[in-house]
Amino acid sequence: RMLSATIFAAGNAALVSAQLGDDDTAVRELKAQARRGSASIDFRAAIAALEWKNGHEEQAIKTWNSACKNIRSGQLKPGGPTYDSCGDFTDTTWLLKIRRWPPRMVELMQNFLEG
Repeated sequence: RMLSATIFAAGNAALVSAQLGDDDTAVRELKAQARRGSASIDFRAAIAALEWKNGHEEQAIKTWNSACKNIRSGQLKPGGPTYDSCGDFTDTTWLLKIRRWPPRMVELMQNFLEG
């Protein structure tokens, strides 16, 4: 339980780094936390948005697809409804108010999804 809190705190700090324009640190930290929190779509979604912004479109799509196909975050049974799934990332209100992503990251996610 403490490890989970530490992972998410570090992931949130990485999102702040992105908000402040330090994309290299953000990507590095998000990747580190994604390895530690293997069931997190959040980190991988943020990585995809940053990869897209940095001109690595193919890698961004690969990162996104891997997260969306391989992680069943919030899915209680196969084929059942999902909560906190890839589809939620299209909702800017959800990103801002529930996930509490910083505004720049929400904008980058929108750009990626519209890309």
